[in-house]
Parts: sequence; structure tokens; C-alpha cells
Amino acid sequence: MVNFAAGELASLPPTGVLAATSEALSHATNRYTDTAGIPALRDAIAARMSVETGTLVDSDRIVVTNGAKYGLYLTVLAVVEQGDEVLVPAPYWGSLVSQVLLAGGRPVAVDTTENDFRLTRELLERHATDRTKAILVNTPNNPTGAVYPAEDLREIADWAAERDVWLVSDECYSSLVHPPARHVSLLSVAPHVQERLVTVNSFSKSFAVTGWRIGYVHAAPAVVDAMKKMQSHTTSHASSVVQHGLVSAAAGAEDAFRADVLVTLARSRSLVADRLGRIPHLRFRFPDGAFYFFVDCRDALGRSHQGRRITDADVLADMLLEHAAVAVVPGSAFGLDGFFRLSYAIDEKDILLGLDRLEGFFADVR
Repeated sequence: MVNFAAGELASLPPTGVLAATSEALSHATNRYTDTAGIPALRDAIAARMSVETGTLVDSDRIVVTNGAKYGLYLTVLAVVEQGDEVLVPAPYWGSLVSQVLLAGGRPVAVDTTENDFRLTRELLERHATDRTKAILVNTPNNPTGAVYPAEDLREIADWAAERDVWLVSDECYSSLVHPPARHVSLLSVAPHVQERLVTVNSFSKSFAVTGWRIGYVHAAPAVVDAMKKMQSHTTSHASSVVQHGLVSAAAGAEDAFRADVLVTLARSRSLVADRLGRIPHLRFRFPDGAFYFFVDCRDALGRSHQGRRITDADVLADMLLEHAAVAVVPGSAFGLDGFFRLSYAIDEKDILLGLDRLEGFFADVR
């Protein structure tokens, strides 16, 4: 089976990160750490963010969490109250919607299909109510690979400032952007909203450590205090060993690894785009970031494969697994039918095999 559904890099972590983590095991890293994370890691994160955003970032505004997913959940719990609405651009990462519901809020999906999968002021105006409490912005985007330009982010930030709405910026794929596109952090273009801006990021995608469960959040002091209280009473803190192992990487010691990963992904992206473009019934927007294609399969819906009707993307995904031994994620997982997500962060030989199988399957769609 070719797994195009994976949401992680195929490579091992950088050797420097593995060595630093191994070294940490031989020192006194077996004890509790500060709830917000060890000072060395928070200092390194703050210094890196300061350089990348052009805004001075205080390490006291950083909370290291058990993965960015938990960082997002703490954010939602800190910001959203019973009955509050959160504008979530669709397609979206599914866990966020569940987190809003768990906090007693109401996720409001905002379909961005007709705007290259990016929010606009017009879309915000159309979906906002007097109960709108927050907006989620995810750039680079999972599942579409869309990257927001600076002017779009300024427009969103200005709108949020006018309405006194919180901004939650999920930037977990920030290191995976293909030139000439570039990642722009909301903090860098809208420092005037930083008291109502929460930025969430992760080490998982940058350094191939998804299983280590470590991310971080930058937020205003009141939000940080709330997060620390919640983390203290739930998970205590992120893994001590992992925190120590990532200090040098957070400071930039493994930037060469990140550059090499991007080169490999760029080659895979081109390969997938070339082959997908030749498969009937499929269309796609060329992704600028992350490592996904969000493939438009609406032309295949209503057609048949070997006598079975393809009613929606969920059925299509099941049929691809059954008849082509290819796994993809249907768009319903991201709040949007008629599409499926395909990851190209797998070995090239598997990409080629999977594309051969996709081509063979869709050749039989009538």
C-alpha cells in the first residue's frame, strides 16, 4: 500500500538533534521542568522569532507544549467561552473544530475554495456575527499548501482589530515554503494586534520529530498565565529530554537539514504535479508550502469505476484503497467534500508507484 495520507516527513531527525537528545539522557533531565518549558529552549525560540518576525519577542511570552496540537487546544480553552463563535477557513485541520466544540464554542466554517484557499475581508464580513470571538489563520495551510501573502494577513489583522476579535495563527509548516513564495508570520505584519494574537508553531514538521510531541505558543501574558495553569494541571510540561535535545536546533544549528528537506520536497512536488496534471478527472492548485496537494476530484463524482458509482470523496478514497492500494485523506476530514489530500513527503519510489496506480485507476473511471 502506498500511503499518501501521511502527515509527516519520511526522513529521520537531524543527527545533531539525535546526538543532543542522547546527550541529554546522560544528564539530570529526569526531573520536572518549568511548566512553560526550560529557559534555554524558550530563550532560543524567542530569539529565533525575533529575527524572523522583526519584532522583539520576550521568552516570558513563550509556552512550550506537548505538541502544537495541545498548544492549539490550550489556546482555544484560554480564549473561547461557552457560545463563542470561531471563524475557521475551510478546508481546515479537523482537530481545531473538535477543540472549539470541546471548549463550548461554535466553529463557523468559511469556504475559501474560490479564493485560492485563503481568507478575505469579504469572507470574514459575510460570516461574522456579534458572537465572533476568534479567527483561525493557518499558513502554510494544511491541507491545501496555500501560503498567505503579507497584504492578506494585514487585511485580516486590521479587520480583527476593528472588531476586537482574537487571532490564532497556526504556523506549524512555516519552514516548509517553496520560493518564490515565503512564509510571513502574522506577528511580523501586525504587531499592533499582538495582545490579541496567539501564534502556534511546532518542531515536528521542521525536524521530523512528530512522535516527540513538542510545540510552542507565543501569546500575551494573560493568555500565557492561563495556559501555564492548564498545562500544570494536565500534562505538567513537555518532555524534559526532548526539550533539552531541541535547544540547539531551535537556535538555528540544524538549518542545513531544513534546507535539504525543502530541496527534496521541491523535487517531489514537481514530480507529483507533472503526473497529476495528466490524470483525467483531477485538478489541483499548485501548493506553495507544507507538503500536500489538495486534489479537486469533483469531476469524478457521479461517475463509475468497474460498475461502482463514485458518490463522494469518501467513497473515492475507499475505492482507491481497495482497487489501487493507495491511501489518501478525503476532503470531508477537512470540512470540504469533492477533494482529497495527497502528501508528497514520502520516498520518491513510493510516489512513482502511487502515481502509476492512481493513473491506472482513473483511466477506468467512466
